[in-house]
Amino acid sequence: MDIPKEWMVRRHTRSSGVCLTIGNSAGATSQGATTMSLKSIWNSLRGRSSETESPNQSEAAPAPPATVMRVERPAKPKVQAPAIAVRPEPIALEITPPRRGVLSMLSRGEHDGLLKLVSQSRPTSVLEIGIGDGSRMPAILAMMQQSGVQASSFKAMVIDEFEMGGGPVTMRDYHRQLAGLTIRPVLFPEPVGRGLINVAHRFGFVDLILIDAKVESTQADALQYTLGKVVHGSTVLLNNTSGKWTSRQAKSSTRRAA
Repeated sequence: MDIPKEWMVRRHTRSSGVCLTIGNSAGATSQGATTMSLKSIWNSLRGRSSETESPNQSEAAPAPPATVMRVERPAKPKVQAPAIAVRPEPIALEITPPRRGVLSMLSRGEHDGLLKLVSQSRPTSVLEIGIGDGSRMPAILAMMQQSGVQASSFKAMVIDEFEMGGGPVTMRDYHRQLAGLTIRPVLFPEPVGRGLINVAHRFGFVDLILIDAKVESTQADALQYTLGKVVHGSTVLLNNTSGKWTSRQAKSSTRRAA
């Protein structure tokens, strides 16, 4: 823009910088004189704002720090040693022969002679002293069951030490042979003398007594002193000393071969 001739420009040097003093031709700066910096005048001439720019804006922004990328190496695969096949050692299996069932024994007639003597005496109570192979009492009870005898009207007792006395039949195996029978015997797993006393205290007299040949030869004294506690005048005694079952009365020495 054109400055009129009547305005004069004076240059002053101050501590803050160089500035221009614009006034009229009369030179009275105190009457309406205006002091402006050179930069403000330049900005006003260019039409820009009079606000001063921050010196920090002109400075270049610092570059962002460089990003360091770490490249990890893939882990080496583990190589497993080949498995060595180990052959198991052969195990010796103990083969147990199947046990004979009660019905199979009856059908084969293994105890026909014994069962004939039992049926002839028609007992209401049976005592077996020494079980042998454990098949005699199950055969007798199966016959009673087939004949329609009720468990409530028939008593069966067994005296044997089983495996505790070195017997060939364990108590568990003996219970297996009794499976399926409605009439079950009461077991007295103890010596003969004590067993006869307990039978006498619990059941009293017995109608039919079976005595195993081995027990009669090894427990003769116990039988002599305690057998009388469980017998009455009509008790039938059965033994297989000669290999066959024979019967006799408790107070009689007469024997009959089966």
